[in-house]
Amino acid sequence: MLYRAARRFNFLKATLGLEPFHWLDQRMKTEFHGSSYGGWALLKDSLNENSVVYSLGVGKDVSFDLSVINRYQNKVYAYDPTPKSVEWVSDNIREPRFIFKPIAAGPSDGVLDLFEPNSDSADQVSASIFHSSEGNRSFSVPCQSVETMLNSNGHASCDVLKMDIEGAEYAILHQLCKNGTIHQVKQLLVEFHHFLPGLGVPQTKLCVETLRHAGFKTCWISRTNHEYLFVRSDVARLN
Repeated sequence: MLYRAARRFNFLKATLGLEPFHWLDQRMKTEFHGSSYGGWALLKDSLNENSVVYSLGVGKDVSFDLSVINRYQNKVYAYDPTPKSVEWVSDNIREPRFIFKPIAAGPSDGVLDLFEPNSDSADQVSASIFHSSEGNRSFSVPCQSVETMLNSNGHASCDVLKMDIEGAEYAILHQLCKNGTIHQVKQLLVEFHHFLPGLGVPQTKLCVETLRHAGFKTCWISRTNHEYLFVRSDVARLN
């Protein structure tokens, strides 16, 4: 009931141009991993101990990652260059199957400039490639493309690619669709940040349609209307 109410409310906001709104392409059985803040849905019983999971952007909440590891006994490759996240992971996480690298995700390899969050932001951890009029402090971090991440870990593909990367998802996803690397992903989890300064609803609408044209189906959307589960069409047909 709460989910339906939230979706109806998002539909009303969409009519005002404040939020995108998409119906599910296919309803599938899912399972939820993680906290109410940092959790995501995956296809039910879809992984095993050999499954390859990438988690881009973890902040100070790795409940999703640890839940998946506990359920399937597999490894999760997590990436986040934010200093507060790097420190927090170092101080708090001892799970050997949680493989953490302080590197940002980008459309290509190189260096990325990130900006600290606004002083009034609820999230005082995650940095973004976008900045506001506050003149947020910036810092440079190394970044890698998804292709480089996969290759550096000896992976030809991945079962799950999760992105919570504060607005950088748009350029990365368009690049993955353009060069075909997106087809190496079976399940794609994305939080869209059209609410950040410098972004907007049209970017999310375009990105969703681009993924659909690339052969992905929307199979779960969160109550906030920001988190999506996309499943590659051939995988969806088997479930």
